[in-house]
Amino acid sequence: MQQHCRDVPIANLLGFGFTDGRHFAQVCWRPFYIRWGRAIWQKLRALLQLPVPSQYIRTPSNYFLRTGYVILDYIEPTTGQMLSATWKSHSNDTERRRNLFRGLSRLVLSVSRIPLPRIGSWCCHEDGSITLSNRPLTCGVIILENDGAPRVMEEKKTYSCVMYPTY
Repeated sequence: MQQHCRDVPIANLLGFGFTDGRHFAQVCWRPFYIRWGRAIWQKLRALLQLPVPSQYIRTPSNYFLRTGYVILDYIEPTTGQMLSATWKSHSNDTERRRNLFRGLSRLVLSVSRIPLPRIGSWCCHEDGSITLSNRPLTCGVIILENDGAPRVMEEKKTYSCVMYPTY
């Protein structure tokens, strides 16, 4: 998103971790020799037309967190406020609502300019590359599966089209 949708204002993603103990951080926070090696690795993979690793690199950690996490830049209150902090007091203001929906529509249009070959979700691999190689996931699907619902879509499967049920 940071590379392909520069007109979308988002906080800088500094790092993230998964429940299996993998931790990733921006390569710029690693020692010089790691940054240098990573740059060569990215150029080589680009020349071979292989998936190029992202700007995030796996980092060692002495801590094992049992939860996933993301670390983002702090946004100063002078820059903006979270919608959840202002929604209650301004939800009836038609001008603010119009601005909100206009901004959301611009965001959706910007993100949708990037053509994707399949329908699915993103996977972050050991080498830091990110590929569209997993089944479509939504919050609703995750909640249902965590509550014991059977899995209907296979893992590691993407789709070429949307199938609508016929009744």
